[in-house]
Amino acid sequence: MTQRDAPTLPAYDLDEPLLAEVRATGRLAWRAYAFPRVEVVLGRGSRADRELHAEACAAGGVPVTRRRGGGCAVVLDPGNAVVAVAAPMTGFGDLGRQW
Repeated sequence: MTQRDAPTLPAYDLDEPLLAEVRATGRLAWRAYAFPRVEVVLGRGSRADRELHAEACAAGGVPVTRRRGGGCAVVLDPGNAVVAVAAPMTGFGDLGRQW
């Protein structure tokens, strides 16, 4: 993987069931979970050329994904607790849109 590969990164999809619940119910939902592995997750607008050491990730076998939400790149590992919140907010975030 090189810096130029970042736009084609796989999606961080662990929160897809949460988003599906919000789409189905129209209500706010949240969940907390322990992260199961080491992974670098880029935010929706993250610039891989500034936030990612792609060669180091590849050399270490660390997966790199991109989440729908904003923010910068984060490194998650089994010691992290992740809290995800999703809310139906028309015109803000557009849960139905794929990026």
